[in-house]
Amino acid sequence: MGLFRARKPKKITEAVEFQSNEAFNSIRLKNLLDYAKHAAGWNPASDQRPLADLIKALTDKLMLSNVFSLLTTEKSEYESNNYYNVLFMPAINEKVDCKDAEIALLKRRERQRLIYNTVYQKPVYDDICVSLALDPVLPITWSGDRLIESLYNIDKTENPWQASSNHFVTMWLPMRISFVNSGNHSIFAGCIKRDGEIHIIPDSLSRVYDISELYNMIEFDGNYYRWLEDNSIIVKAPSFEFGCIFEIGRLMLPKEAVMKDIK
Repeated sequence: MGLFRARKPKKITEAVEFQSNEAFNSIRLKNLLDYAKHAAGWNPASDQRPLADLIKALTDKLMLSNVFSLLTTEKSEYESNNYYNVLFMPAINEKVDCKDAEIALLKRRERQRLIYNTVYQKPVYDDICVSLALDPVLPITWSGDRLIESLYNIDKTENPWQASSNHFVTMWLPMRISFVNSGNHSIFAGCIKRDGEIHIIPDSLSRVYDISELYNMIEFDGNYYRWLEDNSIIVKAPSFEFGCIFEIGRLMLPKEAVMKDIK
């Protein structure tokens, strides 16, 4: 039996019709996760490479989309390279339209703090090698001039890409995605060249966090992040692709399966 014969994702025949409502994204997410489950052989813990490759494809799309925006509009798609905001974009300042607005706003802020604290409460102290060729890495370039200079430097030398002292990242497990904290433009060059490694070691500026506990609290439905306990909306996802990455990470549990360097 072929890998994808067990179930074919739902076909979207009237894509234009669906684009005007939220059902379109819900179907897209379901289709993607169906393919992800098949790619993992319905036993994700046994082989993380297909899921890691899928996350890398989505991460590369985000990286290149931001580059295209920067070169055509001179504006990054993201207001900052704060990876937490890029993924969840906390909406604590949004207007709350209800009778008990003040109470609702306080509850929202409390829940936002809960998410933030959950993300950062479990640092992982281990040696991990991040491959710019194989692993999902997201540098957020913000200067067109520095971006072009980094591309020029790719072909200027035949030497391998080397990490420097100002290159550091933050990795989130179980997705194993690395957000670039410093060195965005030069790390972007390494990603384009598919060359180079960044080593995350204890006591370095790079960090690894296990966010697995979030999967017991929230989910992405194709449009919004929602609380599992009452299905209430946390925030509209700033990026469909990031929401997909988050849900693919759910398939990669337990974290022990992704702690090792994936070859």
